Amino acid sequence: MDYDARRSSLFQPFLAPTVFENAVPHMHDWVCAELARLAYTPFQHDLKQNARLLSELRIGGFEWVDDFHTPGAQAIAVRLKTVDKLVLVFSTLEPNLIDFATDKHAATTPWFVGGHAHQGCVTILGSMWDRLTHSIGSRLEECVFTGHGMGAALAILAASRVQSPMARLVTMGSPAVGDADFVQTLQGMHIDRYVNCCDVMCTLPPTRLDYVHAGALLYIDSEGELHRSSPALEAIDLDRKAAHQAYPQDTKWVKDAAESRELADHAPINYVRAMMPHSRESAFQSL
Repeated sequence: MDYDARRSSLFQPFLAPTVFENAVPHMHDWVCAELARLAYTPFQHDLKQNARLLSELRIGGFEWVDDFHTPGAQAIAVRLKTVDKLVLVFSTLEPNLIDFATDKHAATTPWFVGGHAHQGCVTILGSMWDRLTHSIGSRLEECVFTGHGMGAALAILAASRVQSPMARLVTMGSPAVGDADFVQTLQGMHIDRYVNCCDVMCTLPPTRLDYVHAGALLYIDSEGELHRSSPALEAIDLDRKAAHQAYPQDTKWVKDAAESRELADHAPINYVRAMMPHSRESAFQSL
């Protein structure tokens, strides 16, 4: 799978066919990335897209449990039949890269579990929480919470609200959601936080607002190689600068390419690409 710099892959990530070829045997993290990509599908009011999403989930071995929606965001609950694992996947209606930092709700608000969290996301999750808990109930305590971008932010909040050490949190391209005290509410939970090279969403909101990321960094370098042991910050900075500088040349023949590497790296398919099993050599092997 090649790196995809197209705007359509960023703003309409559900258009590409699923990478699922048959039922997956386990809830690997790349499966979460593909579910997060598919969760952008506008299934609520489009019967054709609804049928397509259900078909693609069945290919992967998932059965539909329920869906939850609120203006601007949605979530789907699906079950991986091979291991009877419930997955709750959050998404916005499109990967909006601007509203998170510039919306008037970007300031934090007290989070009743502890600390302070992004006010806009707290409002969104709160508007769907009662129906979500009524539908899923105690199974939330062993759920996999996942999402991409602002969907990942909602997944983090949901995991914090459940506060179960049996739950798991997998995020792709997530912004920070709360302060250090908020992050402590996730202590004891298994968290995988994937960051794709220059992904601008992972730099939001501005650090002056006291936001802190939840979970250790799992870095995807400019060649698409995943590092489970994060390289040194200096090496990451060099990698990002090189990727940013090379982007205009690398994409000059790409029709409708995203304006920058910082935007293109946020495309969900580029997370799927890097997280799926592969054998490419790391760009950091010589550093």
